[in-house]
Amino acid sequence: RHTRYGTVTGVQTCALPIYVKLGEGSLIGAGSVVLPEVEIGKWCVVGAGSVVTESIPDHAVVVGSPAKKKGLN
Repeated sequence: RHTRYGTVTGVQTCALPIYVKLGEGSLIGAGSVVLPEVEIGKWCVVGAGSVVTESIPDHAVVVGSPAKKKGLN
């Protein structure tokens, strides 16, 4: 099916704009999922396979499902 955002196959889309804010220098590990309207602060590290359900402060290291803060960067 074709939407104003491009062609989508097998994915449900939303008419409202959805954002994820990624701070300067932050890293997101492979296979991680970041939910809509979540802000990731500056210089954060999100571990591989993590599910980020809420905003992360600057310089944090988060891992797990749901992602929990494990330390400061």
